Amino acid sequence: MSTTRRRRAVSDEEKSQRRDQIMAAAKEVFARNGFHATTIADIAKQAGLAYGLIYWYFDSKDVLFHSLMAAEEDALRAHLADALVAAGGSADSIGGEVLFRAGVQATFEFFEADKATVKLLFRDAHALGDRFEKHLGGIYERFIDDIETFIVAAQERGEVVAAPPGWSPTRWPRWWANWRTGA
Repeated sequence: MSTTRRRRAVSDEEKSQRRDQIMAAAKEVFARNGFHATTIADIAKQAGLAYGLIYWYFDSKDVLFHSLMAAEEDALRAHLADALVAAGGSADSIGGEVLFRAGVQATFEFFEADKATVKLLFRDAHALGDRFEKHLGGIYERFIDDIETFIVAAQERGEVVAAPPGWSPTRWPRWWANWRTGA
């Protein structure tokens, strides 16, 4: 059996790549096993790294999970922003309904393409209680704020039915996640 010895990450770029490698492995393991059943040793094994190396980048499993939640939020919001730009960029130029539909479609596409993120944000983070509830609540609030901006603008132009703008963004992601994960 041959052993490949990894060289120490020295440059900032190498450290960033190593951190990304750990997070990718953690995402797979958390999605497969759930938060409570996952150990740092499981993540290290998945990443092909030494157990202790994980602690150079993350102080604990909780810190790693919070970092992963933040990264997934950033990825979702970037995907949504890209989709809105691709759809035309502003409610004034093409209409709020088109942007709203593009946003909803982009959100569903994001979660459909990455079921591990669905498990992390909708299954595991909810099951972890107070430790992660505040962080997850912040993610939801920022996401809902993004969507509500388009709903309110479309309502003001009469393109979307007048209803509480927070209703749809707060209800459909959770319904969809439960439907996709069988929860």
